Amino acid sequence: MVVSAEELREKHHYTCTVTHLSLDNKLDIGLDYKFASGPAATVSPEVVVVVVLVVVAGILFLAGFIMMKKRHA
Repeated sequence: MVVSAEELREKHHYTCTVTHLSLDNKLDIGLDYKFASGPAATVSPEVVVVVVLVVVAGILFLAGFIMMKKRHA
C-alpha cells in the first residue's frame, strides 16, 4: 500500500485486517504513522547503520596505518 505525504498529513487512519481460512478469529492491526519533516525524515535507519559502520571502519584503518608507520619509523 502506498500512501502519499498529503494523505498522511490529513491524518487518515488505516487498518490492516487478516483472516486465516482455517481459524475462526480475525486480526486487526492499526497503522499509526507519525509524519516527520526535514532531512532526518528521509534517512532510513539502514542508511544510518551503514554510514556509522563505514566511519568506524575508516577510523580503525587509519589507526592501524598510523601504528604501522610508527613501528617502522
